[in-house]
Amino acid sequence: MEWITMNAHVQFDNSNLAVRAIIMTKQDESKEAKQTPMFTPEYWEKEVVPSLSRLSMRTVERARLVLVEGNGPTAAGRIAGASRADVHNAVLRVKKHLEEHMGMEEVTVWLPKDEAAKVRAMAEKYKGN
Repeated sequence: MEWITMNAHVQFDNSNLAVRAIIMTKQDESKEAKQTPMFTPEYWEKEVVPSLSRLSMRTVERARLVLVEGNGPTAAGRIAGASRADVHNAVLRVKKHLEEHMGMEEVTVWLPKDEAAKVRAMAEKYKGN
């Protein structure tokens, strides 16, 4: 749910009163921000999924909605019929598996632009569009 504030004018006893109203409304699903996918669909299917055999298919599919398709946990939960927390936990389980069994590590770092271009080029084969 998202809170929005609106100004409204109400007619009362022949005088205009300005009334400030707070209205609760559902957030429009089409406005939900997409995240940057971490893996291309091809890399996910060829390299990642085969190594996730110890995890349930439900966990793998929930994580895919976020890590490959770029949905946020709330939108992914809506798609999968799961809670946001269930999706978040699925992503954490997959990331833990990637670190422990595939020797991968998620890295976030600020670099000079020329160095960042080199790192982006290296990461291109792993990340989504």
